Amino acid sequence: MRLCGVRIVKVVGRSMEPALPPDSFAVFWRAKKPKSGDIVLADHPELGRIIKKVVAVENGMLALAGAAAESTSTARLGRISKDRVLGRLVFKITEPERSVYG
Repeated sequence: MRLCGVRIVKVVGRSMEPALPPDSFAVFWRAKKPKSGDIVLADHPELGRIIKKVVAVENGMLALAGAAAESTSTARLGRISKDRVLGRLVFKITEPERSVYG
């Protein structure tokens, strides 16, 4: 869903765990100047929409990486233009942990 520069997406997959577990929701705000360390929603030319962390910025190109070990490698993701970034993570909604009584 997109509204006034805000995008809300449901997280699918485990590549950004533990920060963004599967089935959580992530709220992104358009990002004109993504920087290293930002978690972004990007339109990857081969993989489509992905959520990844920016690990490097050089000459308007971004290197992205997942948080989990089994995530697509940075080498496989390649570098993408900063213009392909749809937004920067500003808020996440995850399921609260349940209390356990024993």
